Amino acid sequence: MDKSEIVKLREFLRRSFGAPTLRVAPSSKSADAADVSLGERKLGTVTVDDEDGDRSFAFEMKVPVGRPVLQDYLRRLFENDKLTVVGRVNKTDSVELNNGGDFLGVISADDPGYGDTSDPITLHLVHGTPTLLERRARLQNRNDLAAQAKTR
Repeated sequence: MDKSEIVKLREFLRRSFGAPTLRVAPSSKSADAADVSLGERKLGTVTVDDEDGDRSFAFEMKVPVGRPVLQDYLRRLFENDKLTVVGRVNKTDSVELNNGGDFLGVISADDPGYGDTSDPITLHLVHGTPTLLERRARLQNRNDLAAQAKTR
């Protein structure tokens, strides 16, 4: 991961979470990773994914709270009241994270007791080429339309 990619990722994550002080720095453990922090606190890691010839980046963050307080925790952590946690259609082991109307990523359970306990959960946020982002947005739109059709 080169310096220009780290700068782009930093700006993307700052904009996504509404956290202007968020930092992204090269990882000392891997050339294909970067550490993400807020203040003195390390939040997670961004890794490179070069599958299928498309270069994308995945942000993984362990969240130390359960589903009942997740939205409040993230809003306080990033000082952003626009962050919302929304259930997913036909999924009980994960939820979506949004900033206002923008889809950010999926938060999934590391443990089957996800809804009932405070076991850690993981935030997966992917940033890629415009082509990948456009594909993800189209897929999300199709899923939303299918869910709306089922409720009618």
